Amino acid sequence: MSDLSISLFFLPLAALLLLVYLHNRVQARSLIQMAASLEDLYLLELKNRRSKIKSDLSSLDALAWLASSAGGQITLESCLGQSSSPAWLNLRLKSGGRLVVSPLSPSALKKALPDLGVRGRLGKAFEPLLGHSPRSLKISSRSLAEQEYFDLEAAEVGKQLGSNWGEVTRLWFYLIPAPRQA
Repeated sequence: MSDLSISLFFLPLAALLLLVYLHNRVQARSLIQMAASLEDLYLLELKNRRSKIKSDLSSLDALAWLASSAGGQITLESCLGQSSSPAWLNLRLKSGGRLVVSPLSPSALKKALPDLGVRGRLGKAFEPLLGHSPRSLKISSRSLAEQEYFDLEAAEVGKQLGSNWGEVTRLWFYLIPAPRQA
């Protein structure tokens, strides 16, 4: 008799557990569908915001954007030169120094730049892109991880200043101090 009562007790319990399991699977599918719908909605909103920003980029002041991205404590005067291969901008600071901006990391930029090997008096008259003293060079970077529209703004700045590097995810800033007068 006790075996029959135990069986009668576990049979409804097993049926109840099966119903709970099936109900949980249905809820899980619904939650997955809801998460996918919310992600699609977020991506659509992001696309709309980026489209609006993209249309407003023509009024972006390239030198002011670069100065603020490089740390905000510098004032840029003008663009001294640019290159698309390797991509870089050479900018003059009001303090007399220079700022070189590139999407290339320090090691990649040094490899991409030609080694001119100029020595002696001519070498003193000619200043390499990253300066004579690599120890005095201050390097920083900004990326898409820090600003939502960084890639769009960087592409517009590069286009405005003649170094069309496209929508890059990171820019490196090389601050070269003013040469010391002897």
